[in-house]
Amino acid sequence: MNVRTISEEDVLGNHSTLSHKTKNGLSSGGFGKDRPPRILLVTKAAWVVLAVLLPILSSWMLKFHEESVARRLGAEQEQATIARHKTADSNVVAILLPEIVRGPRERRERAIRLLAIFAPDTAIAVSRQMLESQPAQVEKTFATQIQNLSEQSKEERGFLQHVELGRQFERLELFGQATAEFRQAAKAVPGRFRPLAKKEFLQQAESAYEAKNFPEAARAFRDAFSGVIDSN
Repeated sequence: MNVRTISEEDVLGNHSTLSHKTKNGLSSGGFGKDRPPRILLVTKAAWVVLAVLLPILSSWMLKFHEESVARRLGAEQEQATIARHKTADSNVVAILLPEIVRGPRERRERAIRLLAIFAPDTAIAVSRQMLESQPAQVEKTFATQIQNLSEQSKEERGFLQHVELGRQFERLELFGQATAEFRQAAKAVPGRFRPLAKKEFLQQAESAYEAKNFPEAARAFRDAFSGVIDSN
């Protein structure tokens, strides 16, 4: 049986070879000093993406906040306009009611006509009651006149309210809502306002609306109703 004796040279030689392989592995492997760890690359990439997206997100959040504030202001102004009209109606009724109830015929009729102009909803209710309770044909004819005058006044007030809200929304740059209000006004322009509505701008506004260019549509509608606005 041949037994080979391990010499010191064999031990040193193997250790040298192992050290050389280990150094080569460290210098060329995945954990060498010349190659950064993967987690560092991912972190750097994340910072780059964040640096690009942060201004975009900030701009979007600012725009969203501004639009939210504008919508809230628009809703508040709409409610304020409606409340103002209701308050005005109540004041008119309070002033005219004594004349309507206790005044002589001529003053009573004049008060009812004023009521039809400034508080048409109340005047419509009064005229209906007159038609039901007054047997005389003269009274029924007068009640019918008041009813027609009230309906006309109500139509004009609704038109002017749409125009007013359209202007308010446009000032707040809520162009979609402004266009919607202006279009409602354009669908039913009362007779005395028709000469003041500029048809060329109405056509431009409708074309812009069909193209979904709401800022341009709102501007054209505003110009179309500028004569109406100036007359009130």
